[in-house]
Amino acid sequence: MGQVSDDDLLHAASGELYSADPEEFIERRGVLAAEARAAGESSAAKRIAALRKPTRSAWVLNQLARSDPDVTGQLDALGEELRTAQGSLAGAVIRQLSLRRRELVGALARQAFAVCGLDTPPAALRDEVTATLSAALADPQVAEQLRAGTLDRVAHRDGFGPGRTPALTLVQPAPGRRRARH
Repeated sequence: MGQVSDDDLLHAASGELYSADPEEFIERRGVLAAEARAAGESSAAKRIAALRKPTRSAWVLNQLARSDPDVTGQLDALGEELRTAQGSLAGAVIRQLSLRRRELVGALARQAFAVCGLDTPPAALRDEVTATLSAALADPQVAEQLRAGTLDRVAHRDGFGPGRTPALTLVQPAPGRRRARH
């Protein structure tokens, strides 16, 4: 039997922790970290101990991703279409894709709640789940966490442009022109 790497131990622990009920997370994380330390894998033990307990909304989405791996493919495809349309400033296409976005996010949220047996989730939980699904459309890092089923908190991101605020430049008025006073 071959040597198990730190990454293998972390991956296995993450898989177990983020798929289990969040109420069991802290206790089970401690057990898994202790097992890694006992096996002489102190680096893996530290990384396991540093894993964050998922919020309820993150847990719901992790269950969705684990039950239907195609979810992230749907989000990736639509996200790419939206980025392309926004880049070309195709207004009609953007409006059509925005409608598809709302429909897909709504359908995936309903699917996530069904997977978790939540027939009537609280409004705040619905809002967090839909916000994170929307963020996964726009942000590849959020999409990757969803794909791995290791989300630990709600994510927010609305746009499809660069992830940072654009730099603004102050334009001085042309010389010789006076601004009108009101």
